[in-house]
Amino acid sequence: MPTVDLHCHIDLDKDWKSLLAKIVEQDVIVLTVSNKPDYYEMSLSRLQVSSNIKIGLGFHPQLVDEDFESHLPKLGALIPSSKFIGEIGLDGSSDYKEYLDFQEEVLSFVLKECHDDISQDRVLSLHTRKAEKRTLDILEGFPDAGTPVLHWFTGSLPQAKRALELGAYFSINPKMIKTKKGKELISIIPLNRLFTETDYPFVDTKPWEVYLVEDSIAQIKNVSSQEVNSAILSNFRSIT
Repeated sequence: MPTVDLHCHIDLDKDWKSLLAKIVEQDVIVLTVSNKPDYYEMSLSRLQVSSNIKIGLGFHPQLVDEDFESHLPKLGALIPSSKFIGEIGLDGSSDYKEYLDFQEEVLSFVLKECHDDISQDRVLSLHTRKAEKRTLDILEGFPDAGTPVLHWFTGSLPQAKRALELGAYFSINPKMIKTKKGKELISIIPLNRLFTETDYPFVDTKPWEVYLVEDSIAQIKNVSSQEVNSAILSNFRSIT
């Protein structure tokens, strides 16, 4: 059966053509997210070679600065035709927290546009680092924006439970399965709310190696890898 990598960045690989060919060969369902609207348009022209390749429209919070408003018209124009949104969200870590207010404006803008346009059942891949509560507060205000999938979540377990109550899913990558917090998160998230991801190239695991994450989830939950794979495929079909 195919595997699922619900968050990676194919466009950031210099040899993206070879990467893409291998993904298709290995039958991986991939959501390749974009960091700016221009990158999304570039990915649309390059990467739509298989129905397994899904392309997300995004504006990465780490790239939001004083110039953010210049990107909003294009972002807004592209949202109606975009089923997958990502990477979006908030980053409150030390290098980016000075721009949190701008990040909130972008996130609220995207969610409102999605919330007001119900022509697509959207999937939202969300960055929440060091701003988990603020992200969840904003999400709560736009319940019809789409299905949130919290990428590389490092918040608290109570915050994770709140996210579940809001209908969110979680995508788990190879870095998370090696940490105590990551293992605790996996242990409390039901299989029907989990996805696998690589976040390649920020994590040195190729999309077709995402089965390694499935195996680790299986060990933590004391189930078979096949059961994890089947659940993740079912989850993907249910939100798309």
